[in-house]
Amino acid sequence: LSGGSLAVSTDLEAPAGNLSLKAGSGDLDVNAGATLDTAGINKTFFDTTTYATGGTLSLAASRGSVNLQPGSAASFGGAGQGGDAGSLDIQAGGSVLLGGRLDGHAAAGYKGGIFSLDSGGVVDLDAIAALSQAGGITGALSISSGAGNLKLSAGQSLKAGNVYLAANGGSGLPSAADGNVEIDGSI
Repeated sequence: LSGGSLAVSTDLEAPAGNLSLKAGSGDLDVNAGATLDTAGINKTFFDTTTYATGGTLSLAASRGSVNLQPGSAASFGGAGQGGDAGSLDIQAGGSVLLGGRLDGHAAAGYKGGIFSLDSGGVVDLDAIAALSQAGGITGALSISSGAGNLKLSAGQSLKAGNVYLAANGGSGLPSAADGNVEIDGSI
């Protein structure tokens, strides 16, 4: 789905599939009560259960912000009985609000979700750490900010198979306030 601006106030489902929402000139808002779902599924055929992995959920606002409002949800996890989780990719020319629930869980023995965030604004790495742990996002984390520093505070932890962090803010000149990755916690 694409448009100048998008406001989603209903559930959108693509089980084990791909769902892409793009705002070309304004904001992308996922409002309270809305769920975006590409989670994996189980199917049983006679005595055999198969698993389709979680799909890909892509949210983009080229010139605006992506806002997952409190009370919204993004589900890209594996199926309940098995199968790897999928991925959530968020790209915003402006800021990103992650007020909703993220679900990238997978059953034991399967890979957890992958989360990629590329924001033109400041990113709260401590909040990402909490969301990723609560949401079962353990496959990979890729976080890129276009302003400010990426700071992981003491006592916070990013846990994933792969972690990529990039702070692209600032003018290219050394600055304590812009363009630094600061890790006081653990990865």
